[in-house]
Amino acid sequence: MKHHPISLLLVLLILLGSCQESNTTALDNFKKELVGSWESAELENEGASFSHKELLLTDKEWHLKVFTYSDPKGHDPLFKLEFTGVYEITAASQLVEGSWEGTYQIDKKHLTLLTRDAETINTLGFASCGLVYGEKMDVSQGCSFIESISECSEDYDLLTVKNGRLYAGKRTLNMCKPSGRPKTHGRPFKQMTPKESAKISVPSESASYKNVAIELLAENLQFLEGPIWEEQNKRLIFSEVNGNTLWQWKADMGISEFLKPSYYAGGNTFDGSGNIISCQGGARRLVKIDTTGNITMLADTFEGKKFNSPNDAVVKSDGTIWFTDPDYGLLVVHGENAPEFREIQGNYIFVHDPSEHTTTLVCNTLGKPNGLAFSKDESILYVGNSEEGDRRIMAFDVLPSNTLGKVKLVTTIKSNTWGVDGLKVGQDNNLYAACGDGVNIFSPSGELINVIATDFEVTNLTFGTNNETLFITGHEALYRINIKKE
Repeated sequence: MKHHPISLLLVLLILLGSCQESNTTALDNFKKELVGSWESAELENEGASFSHKELLLTDKEWHLKVFTYSDPKGHDPLFKLEFTGVYEITAASQLVEGSWEGTYQIDKKHLTLLTRDAETINTLGFASCGLVYGEKMDVSQGCSFIESISECSEDYDLLTVKNGRLYAGKRTLNMCKPSGRPKTHGRPFKQMTPKESAKISVPSESASYKNVAIELLAENLQFLEGPIWEEQNKRLIFSEVNGNTLWQWKADMGISEFLKPSYYAGGNTFDGSGNIISCQGGARRLVKIDTTGNITMLADTFEGKKFNSPNDAVVKSDGTIWFTDPDYGLLVVHGENAPEFREIQGNYIFVHDPSEHTTTLVCNTLGKPNGLAFSKDESILYVGNSEEGDRRIMAFDVLPSNTLGKVKLVTTIKSNTWGVDGLKVGQDNNLYAACGDGVNIFSPSGELINVIATDFEVTNLTFGTNNETLFITGHEALYRINIKKE
């Protein structure tokens, strides 16, 4: 059978048009998949530092934030680098099946310095860049290892979305030219859960809240912890761990210095007489700060060995002080050399009796015990374990002998970057937990009741007057939320 040349030409044109239409549809669908907010699936090792990335993609514009830390837990921030511009997806990759070629145009670069350590700033090469701690600065013209836009105005990348993960290209030395476009994928991004500041989602029908807008009280600080509310003076005391300072906040005055140096204090609490019990992680001790400001050392050793770094504490009605002793303070002071300074090899929970001047080990089974809180009747001690890969909340029976009995799992915490950290029990006996995605609220049985979702990682929390206010600390700022029930 013979085919007419014109018929063959029509068939070819139809097939060609079909292929072009198919490619266009595939590209359009891929662009739709890209739009949204993405973040690193885990803290990424960059050699001498660690980073967490957040990428926002609209249909045309991109905004990348890179948070860089000196430690693998993200406790010691160094700087935040931001890139903005427009992007386009040009064609399917001919080298990597299922991937697309993308090109990012770089319009602006901004850097926020998040360390005050002069030696670190010099090592990074930032000393001559005119940077100011905590201020977002334009570095589009370059700064140390950060190239100017004139040297590299475009970034040629490789992109695909697979199993709910966004994969960009594995970074090469020069992606400023098409020839530098990666040929393999790098670490994945996960889709960020859409969050509004302090938006409360309700997994089950329970207490409702009103006026949940988040309020910024103080910012540009270095890793906040240990907020405690003093009703008599209507003030909040809180720790700036990396700033080596205890601060106080009052509604009519804002923040002012309360104690410096604080010896890198983390957790704080009050005893029955209104004294502050402070975990001075840098000095590896538990201290009392009385109402006149005098400091008394309560405990710094167990069986002749120095603590790692007391982290968080809670006082029982009988005056005993229960505290956790992970190695976070050692890491803040000594960095990667911290293991050399350990005298107690495990991370334990202790009870100190000020009246008897004794310290007792009550738990040695958790990897990284962190925040802790008593139930209202003090029959249960809740403890958060913040060890990476094993983040969970445990409930221990408290025995009359001030030891711990049976233990049960309250919940596991799904966070790749932070928590579980501070814990508090509300008037309703529900448990409020500082987690990587905000504040999680659990019933005594472990049911997730509410989530106060934030766009920052919450480190600790405490209640204000009549439990109507929740103060929360983050890595860089202090916030307040009205949680008064309707």
